[in-house]
Amino acid sequence: MIKLSERLTTVAGFVEQDDRVADIGSDHGHLPIYLYQNGISRQIILSDLNDGPLEKARKNLAALAPDFQPDIRQGDGLAPLQPGEVDTVVMAGMGGLLICDILAADPEKTKSFRRFVLEPENAEDKVRAFLFDKGFAILAEKLARDKERIYQVLVAAPNPLEGLTLEERAAVRSRFEEDMLFEISPLLVFQNDPLLPELIAGKIRQEEFILAETAEQDTERSRERCRQAEERLAKLRILYDQVTRRKD
Repeated sequence: MIKLSERLTTVAGFVEQDDRVADIGSDHGHLPIYLYQNGISRQIILSDLNDGPLEKARKNLAALAPDFQPDIRQGDGLAPLQPGEVDTVVMAGMGGLLICDILAADPEKTKSFRRFVLEPENAEDKVRAFLFDKGFAILAEKLARDKERIYQVLVAAPNPLEGLTLEERAAVRSRFEEDMLFEISPLLVFQNDPLLPELIAGKIRQEEFILAETAEQDTERSRERCRQAEERLAKLRILYDQVTRRKD
């Protein structure tokens, strides 16, 4: 029985029982093997753009799950899939901007799938902002520690925001950006995720480092960056105090 990292275990935990699943950018194929061996899904499409990862996946399948015969396809993003062919699309371990590009490539096909389980390696705020702009609902989120990093895993579903004018949507988006709600998800705060204080503390250290690096520079750009860092630090420290008090 294959054992996954905490990151991929969290991703797998969001796949619903008996879902038809597509693992986009599957790489080594560990997640499909886990879903099959644990009886979570028997209909799995394993897809990647390049030959190398697919060959690696085939070797792992032969060694770890010789009785498992997933549908292996080669192609870019969602291109190998037919509209509505699966229930859940997984994209884990790729950059956040790449995830956005894949979702944006064919909007009609993208909205034909019921759910997306996304684990961006970076730019999580850009992913949340993209989902908001395109009318997706974020259904669930969870943090996962893997070695020295904390990863953010989220579940999204097509859900057009009806009843809001363009001006109202723009106002909501502006408020989300101002309050850093794309960067620090309200869902993670609401559910009191145990790793959230550590995630925020890491962002505080990052802004403190930027502030120290730019404080002695005397250029218009450095002064503006200092101002931004100070604003972000103030908001992050307030949020950190809030979430740590909740834990107490």
